[in-house]
Amino acid sequence: MKVIKTVALMLVALLILFSLNGCKNEKALTVSEISEHLSGLCLQNAETYEVSKGDIENRFNFDGNLLDECSVRLCDTEEKYLCVAVFTLKDNANKQTVIDGMSSAVKTAAASFGMLYNSEYNKIQHRLFYEYNDIIIFVVADDYKQSEGYLKKIGASPIA
Repeated sequence: MKVIKTVALMLVALLILFSLNGCKNEKALTVSEISEHLSGLCLQNAETYEVSKGDIENRFNFDGNLLDECSVRLCDTEEKYLCVAVFTLKDNANKQTVIDGMSSAVKTAAASFGMLYNSEYNKIQHRLFYEYNDIIIFVVADDYKQSEGYLKKIGASPIA
């Protein structure tokens, strides 16, 4: 009887050990890490520039001071539009304001490209708006499926 109890306790201990091992506590990704990865996927051969918080309002129709941490890379030429914007907000209550501002700016870009460059217009129509924890991610890329695959892989969810 004592042997059966010992074996049962050992099995329970092994089950607990295996269940704890299966619950790996993965480190959450940062704004910088997500931005670097997406920039590598989307902006490899494009001439881009970093948009400062002060210039956010001129580019995306909302106050850059609403952002806490941010990385916004943009290729905005007469022939090409690419964007990787990854940021957190100082106050989550401003999330819809930021989403509306970015959507408005991108619709304006789509309208101007739609008249001249159909491929850019179509690319902008496939823009990605995702959220990962408290990080908002916006992407316009030549190959949106590659970016979307990465975002799904890290557990991000679409927001618009």
